[in-house]
Amino acid sequence: MDYLKAIIQTLSTDDKKQFRSFLARQKSKKKRKDVALFQILAETKNYKSHQITQKLYPEKPNREGYHALRKRLIRELTKFIWLKRTDNDTTTASVITGYITLSEYLFHKNSEATAWHFIRKAEDIARKNEQFELLNRVYLLQLEFGDSEFADETDLIIQKKKANQQFAQEDERAITALALVRREMRERRRSGRFKNIREIIQKILADYQLHEAVVRRPKLLHGFISAVRSAHLASKEFLDFEPFVIQKYREVEAIAGFSKPNHFYKLRLLYMITHILYRNKKFEEAEQYLTEFHENLTQYDQNYYAFFYLKYQTLRAAILHFREKNEVSVQICEELFWQPKYKLSTSDLLNIQLNLIVYYFTANQFRDCHKLFLELNRSDKFYLEKAGTEWLLKKYLIEALTQYEIGNPDIALKILKNSKRFFADFFEEHPKFEIIRLFLNYLQKFIDERQGFGRKFFENEVRENVTLVSPEAEDLQAMGFYSWMRAKVLKRNYYDVLLDTVGVRELTL
Repeated sequence: MDYLKAIIQTLSTDDKKQFRSFLARQKSKKKRKDVALFQILAETKNYKSHQITQKLYPEKPNREGYHALRKRLIRELTKFIWLKRTDNDTTTASVITGYITLSEYLFHKNSEATAWHFIRKAEDIARKNEQFELLNRVYLLQLEFGDSEFADETDLIIQKKKANQQFAQEDERAITALALVRREMRERRRSGRFKNIREIIQKILADYQLHEAVVRRPKLLHGFISAVRSAHLASKEFLDFEPFVIQKYREVEAIAGFSKPNHFYKLRLLYMITHILYRNKKFEEAEQYLTEFHENLTQYDQNYYAFFYLKYQTLRAAILHFREKNEVSVQICEELFWQPKYKLSTSDLLNIQLNLIVYYFTANQFRDCHKLFLELNRSDKFYLEKAGTEWLLKKYLIEALTQYEIGNPDIALKILKNSKRFFADFFEEHPKFEIIRLFLNYLQKFIDERQGFGRKFFENEVRENVTLVSPEAEDLQAMGFYSWMRAKVLKRNYYDVLLDTVGVRELTL
C-alpha cells in the first residue's frame, strides 16, 4: 500500500487546493517536483513507482531523487495537516502547545522572565480545559528550569504535578471504559439488540470508578454519550437513547454545572438532545431545547457560534417543517444554500440542497425541485463519497416522485428501477432499510400500474406491510414516502397527510 497516496486521498478538493498553495509558500524559480509528485498521487489512477519516476524525470530516471522527494512531501503534508487541525481545534490544545513551544524556545534563549510568563499561561489554560497530558508537559518543563529566579517553588510544582497525574489516570480509565462501550455498541448493532444500554454503561462506569467523574467532567460524559449516539443513529434505534442523554445532561447541570471551558460539551449535548427529540417526533419539546441550545450558543462572546451555526439552522428548519411552518424551513435553507454566512463543505451544501428540495416538494413547488435536481449532475460515486449512501438513496426516491409530479412517469419509473439495482446489495446488508425497499416496490407499482393501485390495495397490502414497527419508533423519512402514497390514494394534500401520519395534526376526511 502506498501510504503517501492514502494520506492524499483523505484530503478534500478544497484541502488539495490549499495544500498546493501551502507548498507554493516557498518561493522557487525551479519547477517544483514536490508539487508535480502531489499532482500525480492525487489522481485516481494508481501508478507504479517506476511510472511515477519516469513522469518526474523523463530525461533520466532518478530513483534516489524520487524517494527523497517522497520524504519531503510527507513532511510538508504533516505540517499542513497539523496546521489544519490547529485551526479547527475547539479544545484549546493548539494554544497550549503553542505556549509550551514558545516557552521552550525562550528558556533556551535565556529569556527566563518571558518564558515563565508564557509557561504559566499554558498551565492556566491546560488546567481549566482539562488538558492533563499537556499539563504534565508544562510541569516537567517548569521542573527542568526550576532553578530560575522567576520560577515557582519546586515543592509546589511537584505537588501540582502529582494532583494532575490523578486526573490523567482518570482520563486513561475513561479511554479504556469508552473502548468497552464502543465494543458493546458494535456487538449490539450487529445483533439488533439495543435494550438495557443504560444498565451496561452504568456497570462499565462502576467497574472503572467513573460515576462521579462523568458528572463532574462534561468532557468525559460527552465521549460516552457520543459513542452511544453513533450506534443508535446507525441502527435507527432512537427511543432508548432519548431518556438516557436527557438524564445525564440534567445530572451534570444540577450537580456540577457547565463551566466556561466546558461550554463546547454543553452545546454538543444540547444539540444531541434536540436532534433525538426531533427524530422521535417530539417536535414541541425539540423546539424548546432548540431555543435553549440557541441561547447557550450566543454566550461567551459567541465563541462557538460559527462551529454550530449550520447544525442549528438545519435542525431548526427540520423541526419547523413538522411544526406547520414549512415556508420558514424553505427560507432558512434558501439562505443557507444561496447566501451562506460561513464557508460550507461540499457535503454540507449537498445536505442543504436535498433538504431544500424536500421543503419545496412539501410546498408543491415541483418545478423548483426539478431545477435543483438538474444541478445534481455528478456521478453516483461522487455523491457516495461526499454525502453517503443514505443521502443518495433519498435523492433517488425524491427525484422519482418529483418526475412523477411534473408529468414524467416514465422517467420516474426508470429512476426507481435503477435505484433498485444500484442498492440491491445495500438492502441485503442493512435490514433496517427493508421498509425503503418496500417503498421502492410500491412506488414502482403505483407509477407503472396506476389503475390497479387504489385505496383498497393501499389499505389491504401497503399499510399492512410497511407498518413494521410502532408509529413512535418509525423513521421520519420512511413516514414521508408512506404519506405521499397515502395522500395519492386519499386524493389529499401531501403536507396535510404527512402531519397526520406523524401525529402533528389529525386529517379531516
